[in-house]
Amino acid sequence: MTVHCPPERLNWTEARRYCQENYRDLVTLDLVNSADVAQALKTARVGQAWIGLHRDPEDDRVWKWINLTWKWISGDTSEYRNWAPREPITKDCGTFDLDNSKWHSHVCSEERRFACFDDNVVVVTENKTWEDALSHCRGMQSQCENRLNTCRYRYELLSLERPSDYSYVRSRLFKAETDEV
Repeated sequence: MTVHCPPERLNWTEARRYCQENYRDLVTLDLVNSADVAQALKTARVGQAWIGLHRDPEDDRVWKWINLTWKWISGDTSEYRNWAPREPITKDCGTFDLDNSKWHSHVCSEERRFACFDDNVVVVTENKTWEDALSHCRGMQSQCENRLNTCRYRYELLSLERPSDYSYVRSRLFKAETDEV
């Protein structure tokens, strides 16, 4: 997954919409490695950015990643938290802080920089053998954006290593929007 920090300053809702229209969504640290987020913020010279973390509107004691609760794919409740000291407070939207790699809560209407993520997952819903699927993936091309138009990206079959990857891929399967589907 790739992390992007656009130059705009938006409130949390507008930032999420921007990410969904131009990338995949706001970064969620259950999917994207915090070191990758930190590097993107450092490169963009951003100290703190909106991430896909918010208070549950139905239960203000619960914080969620976008559309999810604090649960692992197994259904077990996650005890992992990375809040800065004395957080979360009474604010409703979350940021990632580059200086301490911690989460902070803020008023959602504040305008600030934000971190989006994108992927290059292509879902193909045809039944194929493993060999045919590999051949299909390697035969696909993506658009090149360099001036010489010489790049050619080769796709591979997806290999999943972390439990959070399974949840993400499952959600992508149900929301597939490509010509390959």
